[in-house]
Amino acid sequence: MSLYQVGDVVRVKDGFTKCASHFVDEMREFFGREVTISHVSPHTEGRYNIAEDMGLWWWSDDCFEGIATPEDEQSVSLEGLL
Repeated sequence: MSLYQVGDVVRVKDGFTKCASHFVDEMREFFGREVTISHVSPHTEGRYNIAEDMGLWWWSDDCFEGIATPEDEQSVSLEGLL
């Protein structure tokens, strides 16, 4: 069973260059950002598409830090104020 489901908001790890699905340089655009799972592969456990890249690349469990929490959003928005 996959860790994430369609609609889950997850945070992309910052700075990875390898992952179980694959890695392309264009994925760097999403480093450290919150993204929304838009599709879960029915054929390969732990493979996902995200809405923010229009489903262009496959992402895997090891690309994500985990489910984004409201505290994550607040800490990001306060960073610019400090």
